[in-house]
Amino acid sequence: MPNWTRYHQEHDLIKENGRYYCKKCQVDWASKPRPKSCLGVPRYNIRKNRPSHLFTLRELEKKGKKPTGAPEGYVHMLNAPYWIFLYDISKTIPR
Repeated sequence: MPNWTRYHQEHDLIKENGRYYCKKCQVDWASKPRPKSCLGVPRYNIRKNRPSHLFTLRELEKKGKKPTGAPEGYVHMLNAPYWIFLYDISKTIPR
């Protein structure tokens, strides 16, 4: 299991139309977000907008693969662990 805290960093914020938008995680807020709460990769919805080439560790394990690089995105969850990282299947090796 990855050490989540090592991924926390500052948001790269811009303010547009009264909302804050992070260029790294591609999330927007009505008010300024907490500092050091950005994971540095785009946030996706597990069912709606996740690109077809990104998979969770569990999904990769079922395919007999493991990632070789850093996460390419994440899915925000309401319950612990709160984030599930997504990895590019083209950057994997057999288990």
